Amino acid sequence: MFTALHTGNTNDGDALNTSSIAEFISKNLLPYHMQGDPAYVASEGMMPPFPLWVNLHETDPGKESFNFYHSQGRILVERVFGIFFRRFGYFWTANSCDIDFFIEIIH
Repeated sequence: MFTALHTGNTNDGDALNTSSIAEFISKNLLPYHMQGDPAYVASEGMMPPFPLWVNLHETDPGKESFNFYHSQGRILVERVFGIFFRRFGYFWTANSCDIDFFIEIIH
């Protein structure tokens, strides 16, 4: 259902907009929202932080608090991926295995 169509240097927003998951977000088919970094555009299913170039501490402390907790959630997810890759050293190297095998490993 979901595929990786782009290389690692593709802008996150561009990669998302050309993927099949963008349809799920636009139609609100996912039961939750997604947290994105500032590269993403706010929509029904995507929740990026408020713009960082505005001094939110002076203009809107509530938005500043939102950005703080939003960042904490994203940091947690990044840490989980780090633990996953450290735990399973098999992912550290280039492999020529079939993608179905990798899916089995992850499950």
